[in-house]
Amino acid sequence: MAHRVQEFYEAEHFSKLELTAPFTDYLTREAELICRNVTGRSALELGCGTGRILGIIPSHIQVTGIDYSQRAIDLARMSQGTRSNVGLAQMDACAMGFSNDSFDCAIAAWNFLGNQHRGRDRCLEETGRVLRPQGMLLASVLADSVLSAYLGFVRANGLHVEYITRDYVVLREGLVSERFGIGKLQSVVKRAGFDLLEVTPISDIALWCKAVRR
Repeated sequence: MAHRVQEFYEAEHFSKLELTAPFTDYLTREAELICRNVTGRSALELGCGTGRILGIIPSHIQVTGIDYSQRAIDLARMSQGTRSNVGLAQMDACAMGFSNDSFDCAIAAWNFLGNQHRGRDRCLEETGRVLRPQGMLLASVLADSVLSAYLGFVRANGLHVEYITRDYVVLREGLVSERFGIGKLQSVVKRAGFDLLEVTPISDIALWCKAVRR
C-alpha cells in the first residue's frame, strides 16, 4: 500500500488539490497551533509536502522537511526560495537517515500519521528515535467525524473512492486516509514511547496532539 500512497503524491493532481471549507478551517487552526508550540533550535517536519508548514516556522529554528515524494520536495524547494533556516530531503519517514537524538521537535501535520496505513507505528517509532529526550511531537489527524466532509473533498477534486472501512478511506488514486477518535490517538502515541500533554479537537473534523518523547 505504501507505494500507492507515494504514487498519489508523485502525480500531477497532488499539487492542484482544492480544499473545501471544513479543511481550510482545520488547516488554519493547525498552523496557528504549530506556530504557538514549535520549540527548540531544530525541528523536523514529516511529510512536508509543498512547504505550507515550513514557511511559517520562525527563522531562529532550523527546520528540515522530509517527504518520500521527490515531486513534493521540488515544489517545497521552490516555495521556500532562499530561506536559510529550511532544509529539505527526499526520505521515507519509516526509515530516516538521521542520527539518534537529532531534533528538538517533530511536526506531523495534515493527517500525515493517518496517511501511513500499516507504516504508522513504525513512523512514530522512528520519530521517537530521531527526537532528543523530552523532544516534542506536534501532530494533527482527521477525526472520526470527518467522513462526510472528506467524501465532499474527494468529489470536489474528481478523485474516486475505492473502498471505505471503519478506520480508513482508500482512494483509487492511491491515497489512504485513516480516521481517529481521541482514545485511539492516545493509544497510538503512547505505544510509540511518548507521554501525552494534550489531545483535543481543533475543528469539527480534526484532532490535535502534543506529546514528549520519554
